[in-house]
Amino acid sequence: MFAELLSLNVYVYLVVVARIAGALMFLPGFSSQNVSTNIRALLALAIGLVIMPSVAHLVPTIPNNPLSLGLLLMGEILYGSIIGLLAKIIVGALQTAGTVISFTSAMANAMATDPISEQQSAVVGTLITVTATTMLFVLDLHHLMITAVVDSYTLFVPGSAPQTGDLAALITGHVAGAFRLGVTLAAPFIVISFSFNLALGIMSKLMPQLQVYFVGLPLGIMLAFGTLLLCIGAIVMIFAGYFENSLEAFSAP
Repeated sequence: MFAELLSLNVYVYLVVVARIAGALMFLPGFSSQNVSTNIRALLALAIGLVIMPSVAHLVPTIPNNPLSLGLLLMGEILYGSIIGLLAKIIVGALQTAGTVISFTSAMANAMATDPISEQQSAVVGTLITVTATTMLFVLDLHHLMITAVVDSYTLFVPGSAPQTGDLAALITGHVAGAFRLGVTLAAPFIVISFSFNLALGIMSKLMPQLQVYFVGLPLGIMLAFGTLLLCIGAIVMIFAGYFENSLEAFSAP
């Protein structure tokens, strides 16, 4: 019985945990530097223990040599990393939106550390990213992330060779969609900034003595803050809906 436990249950558990661990390295929120490696490891072990009975029948038989076992585990880590990376690419739409908003509102020089992307970014982008990521957990969409990893077993069968062409098309499609979403979220600020600068240009022609820089810059920042106050709720909810629809594509029918 002990030999059977080692050769079957432990092997299946190891394969399942490999995919979960690969996903947790990139999933938004879980991959933050504020979450220690030990916590992520314990979380991967706990999730693997829960989902192992439902996916054990999809795991191939134990390989005959260590090389095949290593390749199998590397493939599982790769598949899990792809799911996490796709979720992180979608969150990148918020950074695109924040960057566009910062440039259109003359706040690009105000930088702060973004705990989600773990890099310096504009204050507006950091605010939007942190707010939207918090809402993902408030709306229980972090459960959807884990569900997407579990349901990916029907899409990426353990032990199968990666379809590089399909994976490349999947990633590039999500990158294009995230960029399009980021520009869409920043569209109100682009329109308002264009209209405001057009009005300033007309005023500078009509009133050459007007100090456009000293008058327009503070007014532009105030206008951007007012627009952000009105639009941030819609930005977060539109992003959450897009995030949910994107991950549901991996869910089993």
